[in-house]
Amino acid sequence: MILDNSALFVENLNLTNFRNYESTSINIGQNSVIITGNNGVGKTNILEAISLLTPGSGIRRATTKDFIKQNSDGIWGISSECNTMVGKTSIGTGFNEKNPNRRAVKINGVFTNQNTLSDYLSCVFLTPQMDRLWIENPSNRRKFIDRIIFGYDPAHSGRISAYEKSLRNRSNALKNGIDDDIWLSAMEKDIANRGVAIASSRMNIIERLNEFISKPLKPFPSSILKCDGVIENWLSNFSASDTEDKFIQHLKSSRPQDTITGGAEIGVHKSDIIATNLEKNISANLCSTGEQKSLLIRIILGNLQMQKLDTGLMPILLLDEVCAHLDNEKLTALFENITELNPQVWYTATEYKKFAEINKNLLHFHIEKNIVNSHT
Repeated sequence: MILDNSALFVENLNLTNFRNYESTSINIGQNSVIITGNNGVGKTNILEAISLLTPGSGIRRATTKDFIKQNSDGIWGISSECNTMVGKTSIGTGFNEKNPNRRAVKINGVFTNQNTLSDYLSCVFLTPQMDRLWIENPSNRRKFIDRIIFGYDPAHSGRISAYEKSLRNRSNALKNGIDDDIWLSAMEKDIANRGVAIASSRMNIIERLNEFISKPLKPFPSSILKCDGVIENWLSNFSASDTEDKFIQHLKSSRPQDTITGGAEIGVHKSDIIATNLEKNISANLCSTGEQKSLLIRIILGNLQMQKLDTGLMPILLLDEVCAHLDNEKLTALFENITELNPQVWYTATEYKKFAEINKNLLHFHIEKNIVNSHT
């Protein structure tokens, strides 16, 4: 498969002391890839390395110490030649000598900050852990939507970080008995300002995404998303300015209660993302495991469609053990839709057979004893 000019892709991947790999190089070109091997051999580690070429903590949301190969000197690294939003680019990330708890980033050999990666690459991923997205805590669903927003608005990540920092500072001040109204009011204004911006971004991306996922795409069910929370409900009925004022007043009046409970009684840190299966008209959390995964795939495909139409670019797609809970009909349909969208895809699976039957154009690598072998 030859990718078109809109596709972002990794041409090669080099790992040093990363997870279970001491030193590994994989040459891919413009191909899509299937990586096979037994459970626990390090297939997901390859996908995680690719995800770290974009901002964030990767598909596992891990800390930097988790990336380091056991019994190594602690110096780990990932490097790659990629086709990016600005053309061919060398991207590297790894051990940060000045701050080991934060990874260093290099672009074309020059150190830069992690957020800069959003100007070059983006990726969309689906992992087995996400199969439980609709029945776990709202935090994971918020992060799922926030990652979609990052592909459009890299500043969204900074707003969330600043919002959470302000929440912590206010909470600590209240717990420590600080009763400086001027200082607390300034902090609450910052929380409200950033919170309303975060809620607005989530609502806008969901409204746009619903245009795609509400349409039938057999055999995956059409669906619709809603951002549910106090701030979002206010924004649906009031202006952003009025919502910000209401948020500020509520924060001020809830200081006594927040002093006891910590945090803040309301805010975008408590919002939820509700998914509905339109074909059955039931909430995603009431669907079967297979239906929940099909809903998730429909959203992933809708996101790819949306990004290609809106930005003219196709993110890298990472699909970890995608065969789980999918029959041959759905797996075939997934391949057909992906082929039409034409991203670079990295699949993992324990066996190659299903992929060979449906898609014969994948570059095949097999992992055994921490070695990545090419299969022709």
